[in-house]
Amino acid sequence: MSKALLAGILVLLLSTSADGFEIGSSRRVAAGGAVLLSSPVAGDLVDYPAVLLERNSFAIESGFERRFELSDLDRIYLSAGYRLGDFSLGAGVSQRGQENYYLERVNRGSVSYHTGLVSLGASVSAKSIEIGEGYGNFSEVSFGLGGGLRYDILHLAVSVDNINQPRLDKSAPRENLLTSFLAELTGGPKVFLLGKAVMEKSEKPRLALAQYIRLMEAHALIWNITGNPLTYGGGLEIRYSGFAISYSASYHPTLGFSHNAALAYSFSPSNKRNKR
Repeated sequence: MSKALLAGILVLLLSTSADGFEIGSSRRVAAGGAVLLSSPVAGDLVDYPAVLLERNSFAIESGFERRFELSDLDRIYLSAGYRLGDFSLGAGVSQRGQENYYLERVNRGSVSYHTGLVSLGASVSAKSIEIGEGYGNFSEVSFGLGGGLRYDILHLAVSVDNINQPRLDKSAPRENLLTSFLAELTGGPKVFLLGKAVMEKSEKPRLALAQYIRLMEAHALIWNITGNPLTYGGGLEIRYSGFAISYSASYHPTLGFSHNAALAYSFSPSNKRNKR
């Protein structure tokens, strides 16, 4: 394994610590990690189990990510979510890297219950890391909880990950407890203001502010600015007949560009009625 690749792995691990066990989504990259709580994609339900899918709806998303132009550490992911009555289920998998170099796999599942304006959820995640040329194999399991509240034009959610504070190896430090606060304020039928704050022990809060702007035919433009570190990003979402193609990019002043593209499909009773 080259020194350059080892350095790349270290940079990636340090820069993605806030991702934890998340599967992710292209839209969330465009929004700096914030979530459109009123209309989530499959990956949002998997990573934040208290977000609200419409009753009797189904969503699936598959995507590709290249972070900081490190092609040896590309990531692919797949997530799906379904709500039946007051219960929602989500599941997702992701894989980053290549065999014989650095290979990271994440499996995550979630379940949530919705009653009135309130939702509660839980998640379980498993991560395995394999570093080639005999460097070793490591794994850990994490548990999380979440809650959400809807009131008129305001949507709020909170998620707590690593409740059990797992670690990859008995000699490795334990994962910090991660607490994420999400908010959405509707500014009309086409404009949504999104926010996110991530709190972690011994770290400065990581903040994100984003805007989701619906264009004609339900397409969307998204932009964001985040702090600690300061990054910028945005993306475009194109929808047609339940399908969505999205592309997002973010820019780190020191490490450069990251890219994410995804294909998604969703079905809901309201979409079916709109076609009539």
